[in-house]
Amino acid sequence: NNDEMRRRERQSRELENQILETQKKRMEEEKLKEQELLSKLERKNDDKAISDARARYVSRKKK
Repeated sequence: NNDEMRRRERQSRELENQILETQKKRMEEEKLKEQELLSKLERKNDDKAISDARARYVSRKKK
């Protein structure tokens, strides 16, 4: 009976650890996705800023 209780407690701890690990992995994956999205948006902004600056330069050069 005592062995049975220990076995159940151990199983419970193992399950809890698995759940925590899964949650941790999900959070890390979500954070990585957010970082990737931010870097894509930052690149787009940089590209747009560069093309806008070029357009302004060309228009000034024509004057």
